[in-house]
Amino acid sequence: MVVCNFTGMKYVLLITVLLTEFVQAQTYDPEKVNKKATDTYAKAIGLLQNDARREVIPVLKQAIQYDNGFVDAYLSLGGVYGELKDYANSVANYEKAFSIDSGYSKFYLLPYSINLAGMGRFDDALRAVGHAGEHETEAGNECQAPPSDAEIDAEHDAGIPRERKVATRLARE
Repeated sequence: MVVCNFTGMKYVLLITVLLTEFVQAQTYDPEKVNKKATDTYAKAIGLLQNDARREVIPVLKQAIQYDNGFVDAYLSLGGVYGELKDYANSVANYEKAFSIDSGYSKFYLLPYSINLAGMGRFDDALRAVGHAGEHETEAGNECQAPPSDAEIDAEHDAGIPRERKVATRLARE
C-alpha cells in the first residue's frame, strides 16, 4: 500500500500560487490605470502637443496622485524635466518608473542616461546605455556596445576631460 504525503505538496502549491501572484503584481498594465489618471494624462499630452512644458508638470503630477503606479506618467514627467534641464527630477522620475516595471520602461534607458550625464554621473550614464544595448540585443536588433575608456580616450585629444568625452559620445549616439 502506497501512502502519499500531501502536506508537502500543499506547501509547494501554496508557494507557487503566491509567487505567481507576486510576479503578476510586478507587471505594469496600462489598461488597468485609474480612469481619472488616464483622463488627466490625456490632458497632459494635449499640453505637450502645444509645447506647454512647464504647465504640464502639475497635470502629470495630478495623474500620478490618482494612480501612483502610472508608469507612463512618470516616464513623461522624466522626459519633460529632462527637456527643461532639471536633471535631478528627470532622473528621479525615470528611476521611479523603472522601480515599478523595469521591463515596460526599458526603452527609456537612453534618455535616462542622457539626464544622468547632465548631472555629471557619467559612469552611471554609461552603465544605463549598456543596459539599453542589452535589451536591444535581446530583441534581435544590432547595437553597439558602450565605448571603453581606451576608446573614449583615443577618440579625442588628450587634453579634454574624460567627462566631456563621455558626454560628447553620448550626445552623438
